[in-house]
Amino acid sequence: MKYRILSDSELKELETEFIQFLVANGIDDAEWKKINNNDPDKAIEFVETFSDVVFEKAFNKVQFLEHLEPTSIKVFMFGSDKIYLIGIDSKHPDIDFRDKDVLTALATNFLEYKDHLTIYKTNKAITENRELEIFKMLKDGCLVIDENRFKAFANLYQSSL
Repeated sequence: MKYRILSDSELKELETEFIQFLVANGIDDAEWKKINNNDPDKAIEFVETFSDVVFEKAFNKVQFLEHLEPTSIKVFMFGSDKIYLIGIDSKHPDIDFRDKDVLTALATNFLEYKDHLTIYKTNKAITENRELEIFKMLKDGCLVIDENRFKAFANLYQSSL
């Protein structure tokens, strides 16, 4: 298993897709009931494989992540072979990156905060599978963000140069 097994509620939401997955693997309703009743380990293997397929598709669509801490924020952009990072660390007592309005405050009053911020940019090669890297980062507390949020931090980085 590459990621994690889908929960019962997640499987229920994906019931149609799971049925299609079973059919694609030559298993009809009667066969699935037989496997489920007589060979629960094999049934779990099918659910694990389906779970991996679902997560692989979902993570393949993810391009941007964000990791927030009170005094630090990191935004990530995933390319096919590299992860790009823009980070901001703050020593300013009024900045809490968990506050959803902090980016607006930084963008509009950047000069006021600039001396209290360390803004940096870097990248690294993806050494493992891209989707597995995303899974691990989500597990470690990252959240999926959109391109506009990432670009806002890229603009802050440019302003800091």
